Amino acid sequence: MKISRKTWLAILIAGFIGTVLLAFPVLRYVLWFEYFRVREHLLRVPFEADAWKSYERQFGSGLKSIIETNYWAYALPIRLRMVDDLMERKILQGKTRTEVIALLGESDEKHHFQEWDLVYYLGPGRYRNAIGDSEWLVIRFNSDGRVSEHRVIHD
Repeated sequence: MKISRKTWLAILIAGFIGTVLLAFPVLRYVLWFEYFRVREHLLRVPFEADAWKSYERQFGSGLKSIIETNYWAYALPIRLRMVDDLMERKILQGKTRTEVIALLGESDEKHHFQEWDLVYYLGPGRYRNAIGDSEWLVIRFNSDGRVSEHRVIHD
């Protein structure tokens, strides 16, 4: 049985439309996720101690004030924008507790991070992959009183 040219064209068009309809949700999800990743990368700034410490003065009492003002929906908090530079340049490595507090200010409330010595709230999760996700800089000191480990964690 021979299929006519018109039938082949109809099959080809239907296949193309079906592929587009199936691929659209996946493509939309990928582009949405990439938007936040690229946006976050473009908004990064070098670490600056005074700006880091002014975070609480700008936004009141951390997370509660950010949620109340819906700030997270419009921009990334300054700590989130500079934490990658802080980590990449290894600014904290080997510093004493006194030096870290002079650089970053007093530790925020620990909440559920009791195993860490100092905890700093950075802001809501950068990639919008979970509602209620927050990022924190956590720091641990060794027996000599110097920074032995520091990382960004999510709650």
